[in-house]
Formats: sequence, structure tokens, C-alpha cells
Amino acid sequence: MLFLLPVSAYAVSMTLVVFQEGMVRFGRIDLGVLLLVLGYLFGAVVAVGWRGGQYSARVLIAIYSIICALTVSEVLLGSMLPKVPPDVPWPPMRRVSIAGDTMPGIDGTIEFTVNSLGLRGPEVDLNKVDLRILCIGGSTTESLFVTDKLSWPWSLQNQLSQRLGKRVFVGNAGRSGHFTLHHEHLLKNYALASKFDWVIVLPV
Repeated sequence: MLFLLPVSAYAVSMTLVVFQEGMVRFGRIDLGVLLLVLGYLFGAVVAVGWRGGQYSARVLIAIYSIICALTVSEVLLGSMLPKVPPDVPWPPMRRVSIAGDTMPGIDGTIEFTVNSLGLRGPEVDLNKVDLRILCIGGSTTESLFVTDKLSWPWSLQNQLSQRLGKRVFVGNAGRSGHFTLHHEHLLKNYALASKFDWVIVLPV
């Protein structure tokens, strides 16, 4: 029965997530975990059926050692990494690439920066700006192949700051492939959405 404990724990955790959030989140990491669990279950069955006894005990000890090590690593990393709001449009990051020849009119270095709020844009304290605007949309809002300061939300921020003479932040929550249902989900679940004065939705 001990062989089934990790599988049971996985099933229970997935059930709790569904009850808490009302939906199933299934990304690449979740797929990897599922494949790992299925692989473990297959290996456990083979180990028990093939050799049993002492060999099975060794396999069990090895598997649980790996699980414990991964759990401790997850806890340590979770306590060390900065906390981000739930359901952020993007994980905080900074990515630099060089434009290829396949995009006419685009050349040089492309910087893609996501701040600690999960939005493409400069680092900012929302409590210290006069006007907060959230941009939601698909690839045309995301502007993946346009460097930060040339993307239209960033340009809008600069223009409004100059013309109004105020501190303005325009956060870019655009993601390629997203459509109306994604935008609605973001507005309902992004913890900081209510802090913005205006929301611009570009649905294409």
C-alpha cells in the first residue's frame, strides 16, 4: 500500500485545487508531474511483480528519498523567492534577444521585461503613481517582438506622463493567443486589477 501513497497524495492535491479554485489548471509543469506519477506507478508495479521483497523495499526507499528532497527544495525556493500576486499575467522576468530577419522593420535588441506585479512594464509602486492603466489583449497588446520602450502600452505611458504632467503607469497584461474568456478570467482573478483606474481591452 505504501507504493500507492504518492499517487493518492497527487489525486488529493488535484481535488483540493479544484474545490478551492473551481477549475483545473493544467500547464506544462502539471503535465510533467502527471507523467512522473504515472511513470512511478508503472515502475512500482513492475518492481513488486518482478522481484518483490527486498528489491521492492530498496525501490521504495529511493523513491521516497527523491520525493523528500524535491519537497524540501520546493519549500526552500518558495520561501526565498519574492511573492507575486495570484493569477499574474506573466511571471517576473527579463528576456533579451536579437531580432531575426523574419520580422520586416524590426531589428536590433529586443528586451522583454515583466515587473514584480506580473505586468510588462517598468518596476513600480502602484500607491505612488497618479494614474494607473491596465492593458489587456492578445498578441497585438503583448507586442512580443517589440522591445519594451517601443511597445504601444509603454509609449502610451510616456505620452500621458508628458502631456498630463503626472506619474502614470501603463501595465501590459497582453498574452498571445488570449481572447475574451481569458480577459474576463484575468479581470476576475488578478488580485491587483481593482487597483487600476482604467482598463484598456484590445480583443484582437
